Order: sequence, then structure tokens, then C-alpha cells
Amino acid sequence: SQSNAFFLLFRSFFITMIKAFVTVGVLAALVACASAACPNQCSGHGRCGSDDVCSCFYRWTGNDCGQRLCKEGLAWVDGSDANPHSWAECSNKGICDRDSGECQCFPQYDGAACERSVCPNDCS
Repeated sequence: SQSNAFFLLFRSFFITMIKAFVTVGVLAALVACASAACPNQCSGHGRCGSDDVCSCFYRWTGNDCGQRLCKEGLAWVDGSDANPHSWAECSNKGICDRDSGECQCFPQYDGAACERSVCPNDCS
């Protein structure tokens, strides 16, 4: 009948349109991924997102994931009242060497995260 033919024609058109939209969506996603242009290609230490922003792997930081993070320890000096005894890189008693990822502790502090105080005169 004529009503059945119209339904089949409409159904065929609708399915074709859905396939076209899905194909366009998939192609757009592939183009976005392929054309992602993150800085320095995330230095090999992260993934480039479709928004051209690096998502760094563990222990790496920076807009191009080219800097190492140092170990953290409990901060020697409290932070805000809302976050007392927080963890801090190099325990806030050293400076992180971003090339090596190792803490350079201030005098009188020691440990991988500068988490220990040094005994005066080597405890003698």
C-alpha cells in the first residue's frame, strides 16, 4: 500500500542520515586526534589531548611534561588552617631539581624529600 511504501522510504532515509552523522562524528574525532599539536609532543612523558594540552604521566609536570616532580613529604611548616600538615614537594625544606627529580635540601635537612632534620655536629 501507499502508506507502507512511504514508511519504508522514510525509514531508509532516516537510517541513511544516522549513518552519515555517525561517520562525520567519527571522522571529526579522528581528525582532532591526528591534528593535536601539543608543545614538544609532551616530551614523550605525557599524552596529547584533543584540546592540544598535555596530560603528563606520573612524576612529570610542565606544559610540555618536560620537568620532573620531586618526592613529597609532610610539610615542616603548616599550610592554611583548612589544610594543616599538608604534603609538599621536598617537604618545603628544599628545592626540586626539575632535571633530575631530586630534592636539594636546605642546610640541616636530609632525606629524599628533605623529611629529616640533621643532627647537629653529627650527633656528637
